[in-house]
Amino acid sequence: MKWAELCKVLVEIVAVIVAGWWAYSRFFAGEAPSLEERGKTESSLSWVFDNDRCTALFGVSVKNIGKRAFDITKIDVRVWLVPVSEGKNEIYLLDPFEIMKKEATFTRELSPDTFISHYPPDGEWHEDFAFSIPRDQMGHPQTALFAFDAAAVGSDHHALKSHLYQYKWSRNCDVSSPRQ
Repeated sequence: MKWAELCKVLVEIVAVIVAGWWAYSRFFAGEAPSLEERGKTESSLSWVFDNDRCTALFGVSVKNIGKRAFDITKIDVRVWLVPVSEGKNEIYLLDPFEIMKKEATFTRELSPDTFISHYPPDGEWHEDFAFSIPRDQMGHPQTALFAFDAAAVGSDHHALKSHLYQYKWSRNCDVSSPRQ
């Protein structure tokens, strides 16, 4: 009788240990990643032409797509005017990441009244940034590269694993010659 009770207790202990290990491994394999802070950025770019300048509207949206809140602590918006060689008969790659290694034509760290905020789950913010950009000396459009970069921290005060970043580019005004 004592051996049967002892075996029963040992089996129960082993079952509890196995169940605990299974629950622990299932949580960290399935549920824990969904609890990470996750943000999503989207952007748009449109142009308006006005004599020798173009107005770019660079729209950016940030949304919390995770289950936990996060805080955006810093925002940088940068623009590069990209020199494109006219008249060359060769194809070459315009690599945005190489261009972004150079000093930007325009850089601005945004003030706390735009985007820098607390983002609860499903929290979202949109902002349009308007830039007045000249054509080159010959009156041709210039290629412009716009970048939005946000630094964010989660509830544990560590940086988010998903990067809140967007870039867009095109020739200013998307027209071949200025209106007279």
